Amino acid sequence: MVDGPRPPRPAAPHRPRNGGRHGVRLRGGFVGENLAQDGFQFRDDVYAFDGDAWTRAGSMPTPLGETVALSVDGRVHLVTGSLHGERTGPTGTHLVYNPDTDDWTEARPAPTARSSATGAVIDGMLYVAGGRTTQNGVTNLGALECYDPASDTWTERRSLPQPSGGLNGAATGGTLYVFGGEYFSDGGGVFGETWAYDPAADDWTELPSMPTPRHGLAGVALNGRVYAVGGNTAPGIGAATSSTVEALVPAAT
Repeated sequence: MVDGPRPPRPAAPHRPRNGGRHGVRLRGGFVGENLAQDGFQFRDDVYAFDGDAWTRAGSMPTPLGETVALSVDGRVHLVTGSLHGERTGPTGTHLVYNPDTDDWTEARPAPTARSSATGAVIDGMLYVAGGRTTQNGVTNLGALECYDPASDTWTERRSLPQPSGGLNGAATGGTLYVFGGEYFSDGGGVFGETWAYDPAADDWTELPSMPTPRHGLAGVALNGRVYAVGGNTAPGIGAATSSTVEALVPAAT
């Protein structure tokens, strides 16, 4: 239902992350009207939306963009991403936000430093897949790592068969689904492939591709379906933005 215009966000950072049970919150991201001239301007902002208006709700311990935000046990985990400043580049940083106390803590970093990855929570465990590094050129990664909040430990799992950065994903029915992404080799392009990961078997299965290949998109699971929302249909930031929404209906098991 459309009930009129919604209040605008106070800022429009690229790839901010939300998550948590205390309403909608946006964290981090980067801005820049002229990236070639000014570069990425990473943000530490946290904004909260109460249904009517956005308000500033504090700051992250460090500016962080292109991160993965996952919510489990009432905490929001920001894992991997891009740093700016003295430690510019992809990182394994792992920040944890407690909305009840409005406090940030650091957890064990992810083994693989990367940005533009994706992830989901399955049975209380955090899974982070794909992403890329930007040292000596852009290199896509297939690394899949699993974090156990109870023991603060990471475990390496079977890598994504098709390394990809700028992908997204979601989990439903105990399965992780990832899709999309971009690459810059051989002239560059956009992935449409979709993959399903079974944690019990530690194995990936290729599924039908998205009808509209995209990167920088959103992924969400709702009522047993997985939705791929928006993104870009050509490699690069804002190259060919899309409002497309497509749904994957997983096969019954």
